[in-house]
Amino acid sequence: GLSGWEVAACWKPAHEVSGDYYDFIPVGGGRLALVVADVSDKGMPAAMFMALSRSVIRSVAGLSDDPAEVIRKANELIHRDAAEGMFITLFYAVFEADSGKLHYVNAGHNPPFIVRKGTRTIEKLTRTGMAAGVESDTPYQSASVNLEEGDFVMIYTDGVTDSRKGNAEFGEERLEEALIENA
Repeated sequence: GLSGWEVAACWKPAHEVSGDYYDFIPVGGGRLALVVADVSDKGMPAAMFMALSRSVIRSVAGLSDDPAEVIRKANELIHRDAAEGMFITLFYAVFEADSGKLHYVNAGHNPPFIVRKGTRTIEKLTRTGMAAGVESDTPYQSASVNLEEGDFVMIYTDGVTDSRKGNAEFGEERLEEALIENA
């Protein structure tokens, strides 16, 4: 399990169906794979492509300890079924509960935030490759960060930052401010 760690999720589609999704995939040895993804299209085509992508990622998640290798293989398979112009941005990470290490690939996705408990500063987990489904042979790189007790990680889709109240977009800056205030 993830002894000593908490994981929470919230998913609220803007319409009946959505191309955004998240998933938790146990990969053994006290490790958990986390996926947050966003399909480029809207409506039923996006939901169907999301379902395909979720199945592909789940099927390759245990093939390697290296997130870059997992997403490289997933991209290869997703690209085969991607309709013209469809792609998926995603953040895929493997979390080691014992060490607090988070190994990840950010495939063209919004950069997740880590709010450090001690300093209340934010670190961004920036892109390490392009969105999946665009090209069959896209290279990906893995990166790693150490999480300490009390650190907070926020992985999200642009549905959060693009949300509007009146004419104003919520935006990344306001999300950062809210995270620091409420971490």
